[in-house]
Amino acid sequence: MFRNREQQLLVLFALITTVFFSILLIITLSNSHNNFVSEVVERDIAVIGRLVMSHPELEKDIAAAFSSSLNEEYYVEGLKAAAMLGYTEDFVTDTGFLKQSKIKYITEVIVPGTLIFFAFFICAYILLNRVFKKMTLISKEIENVMDGQANINLPEDTEGDTAILCYNVNQLTSRMNSLIEKLQTEKNFLKSMMSNMSHQIKTPIASLKMFNEILEKDGEKAEVRKEFIQRNTRLIERIERLVENLLKYSKMHSGAIKLNICKGCITDVLNDILDALYPIFKSRNQQVIAKFNDIGESSFDADWMYEALANIIKNASDYTEQGKSIEISAFKDIEGIKIRIKDTGPGISSEDKGRIFEPFYTGRTSLKSNAKHRTGIGLALSKIVIEKHNGYITLDTSPGKGSTFTVILP
Repeated sequence: MFRNREQQLLVLFALITTVFFSILLIITLSNSHNNFVSEVVERDIAVIGRLVMSHPELEKDIAAAFSSSLNEEYYVEGLKAAAMLGYTEDFVTDTGFLKQSKIKYITEVIVPGTLIFFAFFICAYILLNRVFKKMTLISKEIENVMDGQANINLPEDTEGDTAILCYNVNQLTSRMNSLIEKLQTEKNFLKSMMSNMSHQIKTPIASLKMFNEILEKDGEKAEVRKEFIQRNTRLIERIERLVENLLKYSKMHSGAIKLNICKGCITDVLNDILDALYPIFKSRNQQVIAKFNDIGESSFDADWMYEALANIIKNASDYTEQGKSIEISAFKDIEGIKIRIKDTGPGISSEDKGRIFEPFYTGRTSLKSNAKHRTGIGLALSKIVIEKHNGYITLDTSPGKGSTFTVILP
């Protein structure tokens, strides 16, 4: 019911105050009653003594009058006599021992009660002040967040609503920091992509301009015109391929594409890729050794898995010299489904290995192989597609010993 520490303390202090004040009131009233009875008895004894001294012959009657129960007849006669003497309730209250009792009652009850009330008020003020100090601190920290100071850490070691509020503010700040970092990462990614894309496109555009200039000068010769038209066509296709791969990578990286996960056999995808790439293998006189075990069905997006695996296999072909072989195997073990693609190319240096999956990074060895026309997007796209399938890629390579890419899928 009372989650806040301040509420608990306030209720506890109120209970203690009420109990203490009740006990004090009972003791005071009891003492006042006893004192009042004593004073009444003493006054009656004094009256008896005076009457006996004045009328000794009436001693027994006087004693009987004070010790017997109230007699209605005597009471009526007494009222008449008291009225004649001016003995009324106001007279008794304002004078004599009852006035002293009244003053004593005020002193013993009202004054302590007032002090207890002020003590309760001061305690309540202190507790509420603690609450408002916490609220002021939270408000100030929120203002700091709004001003761009995102690193705040409100104390969460207390109980109640303020602790929950501090926790929620800390969580909100943490999420804002994550969002800011993500936005900054996206900003850097877009900046890098634009820079790399500009660099990648500049080269073929410069070549197109140069080829067009040659055509303007020597375009009358049929063989020259045919040769440079073919070159221009290849450059245009390269730009188209670059833009297409870049769009695919950007959509996958930003999460704009939702995978269409369905049941299927990964070996069927591999066979389709090998059929599509057969003309390339044949033109390069490369032998493909495929060993596919019966791994059953699994869940994946067939189109994007085709794209990812085709890029890796095409990469293996690009880095394998003519007349050499490429080994592709698929099997299943305790880690999951594994697709292993091994080439007999020049291998990758440790420096290139750490960056091989970065967008637009082609590595130093690409200049000495079939990979010189690569865009540098393929492996980056493969990596992100595999990761979207909750898988990962490993690379085992060393200079002069070829490279082995292993795709592990759940």
